[in-house]
Amino acid sequence: MSDLIKSKDIVIVDSFEDVDPVRWENFVINHPGGNVFQLPQFYQVYKQSDLFDPVILIAKNEKEILGVLLAYVRKEFSSRLGDLTTRAIAIGGPLIKDNDGEVLKLILDRYNEIVGKKAIYSQLRNLFCFEKQKELFNNEGFIFDDHLDIHVDLTIPQEELWSKVNSKARNRYRCAAKKGTIFAIEDGEDALKECYNILKEVYARIKLPLPAFDYFLNLYKIFNSDKAKFIIFTAKYEGKIIGCLLALSFKDTIYGLYNGAHTEYYDKEPNSLLPWEIFLYGKSKGFKKFDWMGAGKPGIPYSVRDYKLKFGGELVNLGRFENVHDQFRYNIGKVGLKIYKGVKYS
Repeated sequence: MSDLIKSKDIVIVDSFEDVDPVRWENFVINHPGGNVFQLPQFYQVYKQSDLFDPVILIAKNEKEILGVLLAYVRKEFSSRLGDLTTRAIAIGGPLIKDNDGEVLKLILDRYNEIVGKKAIYSQLRNLFCFEKQKELFNNEGFIFDDHLDIHVDLTIPQEELWSKVNSKARNRYRCAAKKGTIFAIEDGEDALKECYNILKEVYARIKLPLPAFDYFLNLYKIFNSDKAKFIIFTAKYEGKIIGCLLALSFKDTIYGLYNGAHTEYYDKEPNSLLPWEIFLYGKSKGFKKFDWMGAGKPGIPYSVRDYKLKFGGELVNLGRFENVHDQFRYNIGKVGLKIYKGVKYS
């Protein structure tokens, strides 16, 4: 059974078993900031995936749901460094009806009670603006940190969208077609395994942790409806998948989750083919936005951001809220990760 916190007629529920997933899903669908990462289906993905510990907080009264916050706790590394990098992440949350400050405070209070015992620090990764709520977040220990993203408007005419693509990127896109690289949307576990092998190669090279294959398999199995769907976008050469972008679609948005290509096929331009073809797919299906899901910190050089910006889009700073629950272990983890990777801990 969940622990309950009552304020007037508001109850905070922290157990999945005590929540109606249909009402939860409808709340997310109807919320102006509703996004795929706060759906009950994502709770199931986390629950069924190795090393993910989901945390759910639902604010409600007798009539309706008033707020939702879905997060997960996870070690970033399986080595000893993992104990010093256990963090909690909430993407696109919390979602609060009418930006009610009391509801937000109750959810964040309960979140800190639960997650503060499990994680060294937390990140709330914003997908919409929380400018008016910054002070309330700050009072609860969540400090705003600038962080960029890139949104591509899929509603503009195709000619205008193409004109926003960097000239070199346009040339490389044409080159991909000339070399025989083709775009395909794949289905099935075999294709997903091929894509995962590509991602393993990429993430090993840049020394970043990648979730185990079961996480991606759960995304594939659980997000399989017209409302919310996991999509395997690929670039192929002579029948072989040489590049991929794994995405989720929900409401009017396609979210780009993970992408990469085999280094031995870089000359076939898979990374130049995929974005534009995905934009065309999105337009054809009536989506309004492609979300690149992250572009680093402003003022700090970031090659991934440079790559994404070649395909147009608007650079936005929605930021993150961070809360350090254990400062001592957090500081040790920063040093350990710098030694491991040679980059700033973030």
